[in-house]
Amino acid sequence: MNKYFEICEKKVRLRDGSVYSVTGKPEAYAVSPKISEQDELTAVCIDAEIQTQAPAFGYQKAFADRNGVEIDLKLSEGYPFVSIYQHKEWWIRPAFGTVFSEIPEQSQLVIFKRPEDYLVFLAVSGKENRADLVGWEKGLRLTLSSNCAGKRKMQDVALICGAGKDPYAVTEEAVKWALKLSGKNLKLRREKEFPEILRKLGWCSWDSLGQSVNMDAVVDKVKELKEKEVPVQWVLIDDGWSDSEGQMLKSFEADPVKFPGGIKETVSMLKEAYKMKYVGVWQAIKGYWNGILPGSQAEKENAAFLTTYPNGEITVKPQADAVFGFWNQWHAFLENAGVDFIKVDSQSSFSIMTQGTVSYGEAAKAVHTGLEASADLHFNGNLINCMGMAPEDIWNRQSAALSRNSDDYTPMVPGSFMEHALQNAYDSVYHGCFYWGDWDMVWSKHEDVEQSILLRVISGGPLYISDGLGKTDPEKLWPVIFNDGTIIRCQDVGRPTLDCLTAGNVMKEKPLKIYNKYGDHIYVAAFLDRSSLKAVKDEILLKDLPGTENGKEWYVYDHKKKAVDKYDGFTYEIKPGEANLYQLIPATGKFTMVGLINKYISNGAAEEKRVGDDICIWEMKADGDFRFIAEEDGVKVTSSTGKVNLIREGKLCTVKNVKAGEVLVCRK
Repeated sequence: MNKYFEICEKKVRLRDGSVYSVTGKPEAYAVSPKISEQDELTAVCIDAEIQTQAPAFGYQKAFADRNGVEIDLKLSEGYPFVSIYQHKEWWIRPAFGTVFSEIPEQSQLVIFKRPEDYLVFLAVSGKENRADLVGWEKGLRLTLSSNCAGKRKMQDVALICGAGKDPYAVTEEAVKWALKLSGKNLKLRREKEFPEILRKLGWCSWDSLGQSVNMDAVVDKVKELKEKEVPVQWVLIDDGWSDSEGQMLKSFEADPVKFPGGIKETVSMLKEAYKMKYVGVWQAIKGYWNGILPGSQAEKENAAFLTTYPNGEITVKPQADAVFGFWNQWHAFLENAGVDFIKVDSQSSFSIMTQGTVSYGEAAKAVHTGLEASADLHFNGNLINCMGMAPEDIWNRQSAALSRNSDDYTPMVPGSFMEHALQNAYDSVYHGCFYWGDWDMVWSKHEDVEQSILLRVISGGPLYISDGLGKTDPEKLWPVIFNDGTIIRCQDVGRPTLDCLTAGNVMKEKPLKIYNKYGDHIYVAAFLDRSSLKAVKDEILLKDLPGTENGKEWYVYDHKKKAVDKYDGFTYEIKPGEANLYQLIPATGKFTMVGLINKYISNGAAEEKRVGDDICIWEMKADGDFRFIAEEDGVKVTSSTGKVNLIREGKLCTVKNVKAGEVLVCRK
């Protein structure tokens, strides 16, 4: 009995569909879980083999390509849980419950809330095989799959589990140890740089133009953005620009009808005539949705890198050099056309196409190594990975920093915000260990616009709009950007507060609260779905915010009410369809900065330089009203401009109408 579980029945599933229990280790089959421990973590590595049967040249039994090995883990008792599971071929989402049988198939991360701490189970996608979890009557069932027919030996790291008061820290440590055990030289997300281009506000063609995108429509939209003085710095020409037929790629060029001068002419026009700084284009992992068109220019010019798969699709061979060869050809063409970055879609479809022919790990490592090497060479690594949340993709990207964190944003579907917010907040618990999350595009004119923009701000990821012609509202964007289009982002990834982590009623009966940080300030965004029946009262507690030091003295600033209070537990009310933002600020002596209050991430819009207890210096990064907290009377503020309009209401002091670059000096 391990301190977290007891191994019960072990089974093998064969390629003919038959299932055998091997608990007693029959001669023909062997399933040997190896248990190791490190601090509070426990690892399960599986070594399974089917013995050769006589005659050796005859038909041999082999593991099924899916769930070839099953091991039942008995847990002492059940607790409320959240499970992050693969609900589609390329997306993951959360599930909640209180009994083991409610844990869905293909779960990747299961966190149980025990009375004093959290119990974490992390399925691992190893060198060749991927592990999954599912609930059974008395605990968790661990499965191992290769995706490859004919395998008669399976060896891999399958599971890491551990316990602690901070489930996010436990999960990250589990990922780190799993990578070490599986010999993967990958970095955690916090060790990666956020892509420089995507630090700026962007516009994407997808949710306004779809596959009807064309040069004139893109140019018209960029012209409108310039006229409205919206500082969009990049454009992404999404799906629909490629030269294709039957959802198959014909050539590396743009569609000759939609883009008559080729992709180079469009990029040149956007940059030269409309001063767009960066332009990116969409691609699909197989060339296009259904691969490469037989007999096309794309096939002829890349024949050395391509193969035909059992489903009839033609695309890259599952070898890193072949994958690189294909993408290097295409990316060199795009770089020469002036393209600065790429979004590569449909990534997890590669596992579906290769089922039965090559292992999860072998295919995913080859695909991502080749793709990322080309992206690094031609675009300095500026790559948005998309539709790639199957675990074999998550665990096998070599250098990528950014990946889509949820299913598509669907602003045209009423009531879709709730599911989008849930997926992004909870997926980030798992996915955010590996990547900065792209929480997808947003409309600046929509019934959920305030919720949607606040969701992106708290995400720590990029912000880009997808408004149609004439639909952009600049006023909704200014609270989250500087004048040059730089996004005022949080510095970590947004995750649920701990009181929401295993609560199955969030967004409906209980607000979904997502927290993140900027410097030592903690931001908490609260959301309540518009379909909820009434306003809800809720609280924000430090114990629900991992990383806060309870010994500190805190203030809380309500961005909607524009009010500040000393933190002593904090209750608030939220109405259906609302999005509230609260800023927890550690007290810093006689003066404590709130920041520029016309920006959501207020302290990100002003730089603080503390000289001593009796003096502070603040430099403004944008225009607006600056606020700080003064514990004592007799405050004096001077400005580099020579003019100060100071208003004091209790402890809250406001300097009105400051300007970017202005320096304020505050003295007692």
